[in-house]
Amino acid sequence: MNIVAIREIFKLQSSFYLPNHPDYKMMQWSQIHDGLDIDAYIQTNIQGTRKALDLNPIYTWVRNSKKPYLVMEQAVFRKGVDIKDPSKAYYRLGRNSYTYDKGMFNNQNSPSDRWLAIQEKCGIEIKPWKNTGDYVLILLQNPSDTSLNNLKGSYDAWIESVVKEISRHTQEDIVLRLHPCFIKKFDVNFLRNINVPNKIIVSGLVKHDDVNPSHGGKDFEEDLKNARAVVAFSSNGLQEAVCEGIPAISMDKSSFSWPVSYHSLDILAEKNINCEFSRDQWLYDCAYCQWNREELDSGYPHQRLLVNYGY
Repeated sequence: MNIVAIREIFKLQSSFYLPNHPDYKMMQWSQIHDGLDIDAYIQTNIQGTRKALDLNPIYTWVRNSKKPYLVMEQAVFRKGVDIKDPSKAYYRLGRNSYTYDKGMFNNQNSPSDRWLAIQEKCGIEIKPWKNTGDYVLILLQNPSDTSLNNLKGSYDAWIESVVKEISRHTQEDIVLRLHPCFIKKFDVNFLRNINVPNKIIVSGLVKHDDVNPSHGGKDFEEDLKNARAVVAFSSNGLQEAVCEGIPAISMDKSSFSWPVSYHSLDILAEKNINCEFSRDQWLYDCAYCQWNREELDSGYPHQRLLVNYGY
């Protein structure tokens, strides 16, 4: 099998990893043409609606090639993962996309084996659902990220509308957590001055030394501790909230927390949110979406995703 990574859309400089398997090879965009013997493509990320347009012709070529394409992204479960450390790195791998709604992962009704192995290796504790807390935590995402592709309108407008709707259901404090890798992309004065009666607290203003692209660091864990509920459009941090037993509200079906979260802010009107989502099968299925380097090198992850194409 010949799987091509086009260098311009496979971002090795972002700590992603092209598997060390004979099926893969890297090529420059200038080398790509119709006559090549290519079975599939692999890329990091997807074409964005909020990013620079210079790479769009490459993404369009791949999408229109009538060849399957694999998409590598950050892991679904971030706790215990460090993409900069090969021994602790995990990567999400899907066909056509990395998002819950558009990606294909061949993971329906998965067994528990991978989850149990990942849980042990990464030290992930699944805590009972809780129904107490002092504030509503909103996880802000990189405003130009492809995880916001489904969002209509500006991200600032979405944030403001969410804060105002929360204020209609509860008077408790609202904590807006900046994405730690993109602090400068946010207008902190705008966030602090959204016109609601609730107290607004902006968190994550300082980038801590332990933050890397894989996780939010210890201060994120501190923000989670006393949150009554966690809200985001589709942030990976929602998965951590779910594992911590904190009720999550995912506002878009691209979020991997979609099956085990609420989708409306109305739930915040309840003084005590009594979650009854069963997480077991969700954990098993999600575990079959992420792979370490040794597993990627074996060829198994890409072969199981391309099985419908006769490979």
